Amino acid sequence: MSSGITLHVAAALTFSRDPPSYTAIAENQVVEPASAWGHRALAALIVAQGGRLDEARAAVTAAAEIDPSSAAQLLVTARVAQARGEIAEAKEAYREVIRRAPDVEEAIVNLVVSSEKSEERLADLAFIEAEVMARSTGE
Repeated sequence: MSSGITLHVAAALTFSRDPPSYTAIAENQVVEPASAWGHRALAALIVAQGGRLDEARAAVTAAAEIDPSSAAQLLVTARVAQARGEIAEAKEAYREVIRRAPDVEEAIVNLVVSSEKSEERLADLAFIEAEVMARSTGE
């Protein structure tokens, strides 16, 4: 674990304003620093609370170093990017989630909803349909 992440976790433990769930996950990262799940959980919780998005980015980056290609990792990466206003990055991560697991409803909905133009939405829907059909036919 990099010293930056260690400092990030140590600093997180000093915030008395954080809910117990945040503190518990941050404490878990001190005990299990190689836990991709813990880093992802911390990032997801921060985003859900509308919190410190730089901290969420650091946590999701740490998780990606441990588990770079799982659908769970890509989904949290997308959530963090979307919360930070990085829509193109979020959309690409949602697409990759759908390629790996086309039944993840959150990725499907967020991919389509994050498109501003109807042409983009139609392209997103065509992509989703192709991935679902490929999975169902075993391609």
